[in-house]
Amino acid sequence: MKQFLPVIGALALIGCVTESTQQTARASAAQVYNTVSQAATRVMNDVNTITVAGDTPLIVASRQGNRQQVQALLASGADVNAANAQGTTALMAASQAGQAEIIKLLGTNKKLDLEATDANFDTALMIAVQRQQLESVKALLALGANANFMKAGMSVLIAASYKGNAPIVQALLEAGANADWADENGETALDVALANNYPAVAAVLRHHQTAQK
Repeated sequence: MKQFLPVIGALALIGCVTESTQQTARASAAQVYNTVSQAATRVMNDVNTITVAGDTPLIVASRQGNRQQVQALLASGADVNAANAQGTTALMAASQAGQAEIIKLLGTNKKLDLEATDANFDTALMIAVQRQQLESVKALLALGANANFMKAGMSVLIAASYKGNAPIVQALLEAGANADWADENGETALDVALANNYPAVAAVLRHHQTAQK
């Protein structure tokens, strides 16, 4: 009988070690959970915090086209119109990067300001036109962006004509852009297209003029 006592003692010792290990594991898991929960809480509380680079998390996510993050941030109460030091909003960042789906997603927020301007006095639509982001232009116009926005005498249509982008010119005209408006030099979008040898743009504008008569 005595020969079994060491074995029983060893088993008891193993049981103690196992229980101790499990307790340590549970404590470690609880610590990790608490750390993650605290981090998540900080993120939720800081959705509008300006990062080191000067952008809010929503601006960064919108520029990168991260739909999941944009949805989460909007749901957490992120300010959809918050801007960085250059006046760039999430909508402008998405427009500049050609993130049309993000533009549509931002558009589900009733507080979205389509006509906000940055430090250069450009709207998201003007930025999309200047960057020749056709899908961004279409998405913005579908949300109701002003197709006749004018900056320092230059309309978005004239800006598109300067870029020689016929599809964007067409999209603006279909959204109600006024082809008769002239810039500070007295030049219309058609004048600009002809002066810069953009026959495709000129053809679109002429066809529009004919259709309007």
